[in-house]
Amino acid sequence: AASDVYKRQPHGYTSCIVLPHVMRFLASSTLEQQQYIADVFNVEPGLEPLARIELAADRFTSFIQELDLPTRLGQTDASKDNVPEVARAVVKELKHQAASSESMSENEVAELLLSMW
Repeated sequence: AASDVYKRQPHGYTSCIVLPHVMRFLASSTLEQQQYIADVFNVEPGLEPLARIELAADRFTSFIQELDLPTRLGQTDASKDNVPEVARAVVKELKHQAASSESMSENEVAELLLSMW
């Protein structure tokens, strides 16, 4: 299946790629929780909370780059052609696990994945 390409990606790599984007996407609904991440990356406490999350996501990306790990899906052997199938699988998994209070459509997930390219 097309999603096999994504399944072959090591979990750590996918976490490196996905986390900063998901931090930004979920910022408004996880504002309080993400302040802890901002604290870990020494983001100035006086900044507006959403700005802190954005800066924390940027610093997380910089940290991953320093480790010479991928920060974009385009740095893997994943294909944009597989995005619709992967988006369907992600939505199905989110519904199954109730992993997020965010209700996401396949189109939203696909847009999020494409933003990671």
